[in-house]
Amino acid sequence: MESKTEIQKGIHSGRTVGDVLQELKDELREFAETRYQMLIAEMKEKMLAWKAGVPMLGVAAILGIAAFMVFSFGLVATVAALVDGRVGWAIGAVAVFLLYALIGGIVGWMGYKEVQKAGMAPTRTMRVLKQDQAWIQNETQQVRSA
Repeated sequence: MESKTEIQKGIHSGRTVGDVLQELKDELREFAETRYQMLIAEMKEKMLAWKAGVPMLGVAAILGIAAFMVFSFGLVATVAALVDGRVGWAIGAVAVFLLYALIGGIVGWMGYKEVQKAGMAPTRTMRVLKQDQAWIQNETQQVRSA
């Protein structure tokens, strides 16, 4: 174990308290800047995925609305055909409905998968910050025990 004079010599190695505080401030600034840059880079990646998924969801919504409208028309036409006996245009309306519904479902599913894959949370940044938190807690426990 070091004697008090050796510890004091180590503390007074030519560095003032101001120097130590300035170094600590610089390290904290660099730490924060690095984490901020990581967050920005990860959010840019996520926005690229969202840019692909959101338009697909928009197309799916438009086709879904069109499918509902055609389905409604098909129901009306079916009722009209039952009363009148003309089924040709009712079958056509239902066929168009099925086509729109199929395309809308496929595009919606693709868009949903893109958005789900990307997620919103910056997972990589959060993982690094949790590792930093664990490291800081470990360091403070070592300082307390010393």
